[in-house]
Amino acid sequence: MGREKEIYFSIIGDKIYIALRQDRDLLEPSLFANNTSYEVINEFYEDLKLLLELVMEVDAMN
Repeated sequence: MGREKEIYFSIIGDKIYIALRQDRDLLEPSLFANNTSYEVINEFYEDLKLLLELVMEVDAMN
């Protein structure tokens, strides 16, 4: 089970804006630690999947 995260969602005109608050830098590699953590990669993947599913749901409603 992933951590709780805040999702910000807005529709302005024909554009969808989505933001997901993160409490750690998923895209900033560490210089002093191993960067190949399955848990971090999986969490990033699950976040992207969630956001894509949200966009697809909104698209299906229109």
